[in-house]
Amino acid sequence: MKNQSAIEFMSVIALGLTLIAVASFFGAEYIVSYFKDIDVINARQTIESIVSSTNLVYAQGAGATSKVYLNLPSGMQRNKTYVFGDEINIRLSDGTSVKDIFRNTKVNVYGSIPLAPGRVSLTVKMLPRGTYSGVFFDGGAVLSVNELEIPTVYVRTYKNSDCNTSLSSKFNTTDTIYYGIHLWDNQMNEKSSSVNVAVYYPNGSLYYTEDVNVGTNGYCGNFTVSTPGYYLISVMPSSERIVGTTLFEVG
Repeated sequence: MKNQSAIEFMSVIALGLTLIAVASFFGAEYIVSYFKDIDVINARQTIESIVSSTNLVYAQGAGATSKVYLNLPSGMQRNKTYVFGDEINIRLSDGTSVKDIFRNTKVNVYGSIPLAPGRVSLTVKMLPRGTYSGVFFDGGAVLSVNELEIPTVYVRTYKNSDCNTSLSSKFNTTDTIYYGIHLWDNQMNEKSSSVNVAVYYPNGSLYYTEDVNVGTNGYCGNFTVSTPGYYLISVMPSSERIVGTTLFEVG
């Protein structure tokens, strides 16, 4: 009887442990899935908020500003997170899967977007076509992070080495691609900082990278590519987890 009771007791314990293990497994799966969903929701809300703000200042006209508060998701990937032209894209990765959240705006949008997760505020300002701090700007909404000492990163591609008036986002495989970088404070005054430049292939893999010093007159660099497609240039100040981005097409 004692042996039978012991066997029954151990069976109950084993069954209990099995149920706990199964519950823990599905509980962990649920928790992981929950946080994935939260990140996707935050990414969508981030893009929707930026799009709404850029469309608002576009409707209000030159000089209009709007402040937007964002809850940035975890897992934002530098190789496909960008704002440029009328496109905004956030790429999320949890290490096993990748998801892109994309929207178009009614107006061209440039400037900085943070990559670090958490709460942040941006100012969206509508600037008309013109020259700012000696830099030609073809008009649009500019995103600036609302924290002291964080610059607005403005990066564009050009046809020739003046990196100013010859704006272009379309190149041939035989062209030299010039890119200009400027760092602005909230009054559009030039700042200086060391930055990391990363150029990504259309598939998101890294094509080219370099660390450069951007002075108060900006920086002009160049490179060539031989593979057609859409490329991303991502510029990150060394002291901040933000990027300024631009896209270009090689035909």
